[in-house]
Amino acid sequence: MANGNLPDVVQLLLCESAAYELASDSWVLIRPLWQLRPSDGADFPVELSRSTLYFQLLDAFGEFRLHIEIQNMHRPGQLSLLRRTEFYTIRMPESRVLVEDVVHLPPITFLEEGEYEFRLFADGQPLGSRSAVYLNVAGRTGP
Repeated sequence: MANGNLPDVVQLLLCESAAYELASDSWVLIRPLWQLRPSDGADFPVELSRSTLYFQLLDAFGEFRLHIEIQNMHRPGQLSLLRRTEFYTIRMPESRVLVEDVVHLPPITFLEEGEYEFRLFADGQPLGSRSAVYLNVAGRTGP
């Protein structure tokens, strides 16, 4: 693994899906996610069947093992759902090279409402203040 500094997170986004478009040489992100509600008449548990984490990393070189942790912010310190799920090792050839990629997450079941933090780690360390995105999982709104 890398001996230098950890990468800086330039951008991190949770979305429903993403696809790489060869014509434009870029990622196309589909339906950014910041809130999840049960369908009409449904209640908990709520499943997020499709989600993708898009990231851009910069200012590091070497290899880093990536993973995410998901935590209910109303229960600090108690990890839930995905615990240190490792994605893969990324290679950053030079410190000024921007690396961007996506991770397609497995289905996630939320047992209760709350604000959930999705935090990106490299080599077991969180990647600074921009390394988290939040999803508000709310209960149903009607009777």
